[in-house]
Amino acid sequence: MSGGDSSPRRRRAEASSHALGTPGVVRRPSVPTALLVGLGAAGVAASFTAPVAAAGFTATLATLAGTVLVAGLLNHLLVSGRELPPAVTESVYTAFASAAENVVAERGLSEHRVYIPASGRSSARLVVPATSADPLQRDWEANDAVGPDDAVFTPTGEPLYRSFRRTRTPADATDPERTLSRLGDALDNGFELVDGVAVTAEDGEAAVSFEACVLPDADRIDHPVPSFLAVGFAREFGRPVVVDSVRSNTDSSGAVELRW
Repeated sequence: MSGGDSSPRRRRAEASSHALGTPGVVRRPSVPTALLVGLGAAGVAASFTAPVAAAGFTATLATLAGTVLVAGLLNHLLVSGRELPPAVTESVYTAFASAAENVVAERGLSEHRVYIPASGRSSARLVVPATSADPLQRDWEANDAVGPDDAVFTPTGEPLYRSFRRTRTPADATDPERTLSRLGDALDNGFELVDGVAVTAEDGEAAVSFEACVLPDADRIDHPVPSFLAVGFAREFGRPVVVDSVRSNTDSSGAVELRW
């Protein structure tokens, strides 16, 4: 699919650099959203207090708080069907990504990004392993699968997938390409985060390309586009999925490579 030069999402992607001057639509947040944003804001504030900073938890707490803030913002704006200034979501996601990247760098973690479905496929986690060993060789169902040196985050794609599930039932999880195509269609025609998606999948690997991504820097940690694809695949198939690479181009197009 391709929206061409007249695509609304292409125009939104191109306008993101000056969107701060464009007023958005503001509505009263739901109670869950208010709680998410409130907890996130409290966590960010607490991360800069002397006792917490002295205990060495500043980066981790700020990252977790950022995850909550991003989840709240996505829940309130992206899944509401309302227009929003791209720069608003971009600035919040950038803050979260910076904090998460700082944690990964400070702790010397690997470059792997593996999305793990919880028991019963009720949710998913993003794990950044401490070691560079292939994460798919690890028994993620074991009680001690996640070690104390690994970093665990709530994916930004989790609230998006929950919204997706409210309107679409899971497909028969036997065709990875069809599953990713459904998820890509939701990114395009549902959440309107991208303008077009193309999927190829074979032998435990897939490539998902997209155009006119509204949020830039898709190659940063847990960007909502690759995060939603990975969370959705992990939850519908009930197996870990690794985001091997993400390409982000200057024209707002890009591609995600997944492995399971």
